Amino acid sequence: MHDLAPQRRSATLLATVRHLETASVDDALDVLEVLITSKLLNRAVKEGNEDKLRALPDLKAAAKKMAGLALLLEPVNKRSCF
Repeated sequence: MHDLAPQRRSATLLATVRHLETASVDDALDVLEVLITSKLLNRAVKEGNEDKLRALPDLKAAAKKMAGLALLLEPVNKRSCF
């Protein structure tokens, strides 16, 4: 840089600053994209888990009905096996 003429040195420094500015904006946008994506994915996972938890009472009721039916059908099944 010391060997360059003053105008050439200024132009080189300006070009370097512009390049670094562009690169830093690109990097900041990449980080923002990762943050937004991870936030959206976390929200989707959370909502999916909440849906599963909301379905548990329905599953519990269905399991009770199936258990009751199994108890009713058990004697019939034992008689047909002999």
